[in-house]
Amino acid sequence: AMRRFLSVLYEFKNLRETIVRGLLTNPQRQVRQELLEGFRDICERCATNAKPPKDVLLPELLLCLKQIDSNSETVHEYFELVQCLIGQHPPSEDGDDQQQTPAAMNELLHNLVDKIRSHPIIEVRQGDNDEVLRGLLGLCRALLERYPSTREEIGPMR
Repeated sequence: AMRRFLSVLYEFKNLRETIVRGLLTNPQRQVRQELLEGFRDICERCATNAKPPKDVLLPELLLCLKQIDSNSETVHEYFELVQCLIGQHPPSEDGDDQQQTPAAMNELLHNLVDKIRSHPIIEVRQGDNDEVLRGLLGLCRALLERYPSTREEIGPMR
């Protein structure tokens, strides 16, 4: 049953739209939480497959970054899932994938830094909670922890 589900997932043409509607714009926290837990569970259970679901989901999730509204309050689960999947990335055979950071990760980090810099100030009073900024910072941290060699790349951008 899981194999059949994965083949449907891999061929699903509206995956990005489902992610946007389910994790980014859905006003019901319980629905977003269930999707987060479901995607995370599938990725953990099938992490050793020849084609892990993370390899399909993570690129789609990262493409959704462009669609995030800077005032959104419904992005916590999205960022939690992205950070979880980045953390699941297995180390290379020689144990040092730090020097093999894909160019796409460098580009993603540059885009994140730009998004953080240009993000409007939303937390102006105690109790305000800028879910988008917190998510962007958490994602940036997760990438830097996963790919420490990118710190040198990001450092000069200050």
